[in-house]
Amino acid sequence: MGCRVFNVDSATVVLAKEMATLDMLTEGRLEVGLGAGWTAAEYEGLGVTTERPGVRIARLAEVIHVIKARWQGEEVDFDGTSLHVHGFAGVPGPSSSRIGPS
Repeated sequence: MGCRVFNVDSATVVLAKEMATLDMLTEGRLEVGLGAGWTAAEYEGLGVTTERPGVRIARLAEVIHVIKARWQGEEVDFDGTSLHVHGFAGVPGPSSSRIGPS
């Protein structure tokens, strides 16, 4: 079972925790794709406003920052333009030490 790409507008820190769990269960074989979203129908289905591409890309950068911090074992405290996360230190952490582009 797998996925193509997660749209960050429907992702939260819970997604980071879920991905870490999958990484642990697959012994470090998880590969993640994150995207800024582009299909208006997906946004309409979620009841989320479709922002212009620059806003979605900036939000993607914030999500990546938070996920990387979470996966490095840090308690996440982050205030961005779109994303605000405080005191999140969910478990498990990823089993893989490789964080970043492959």
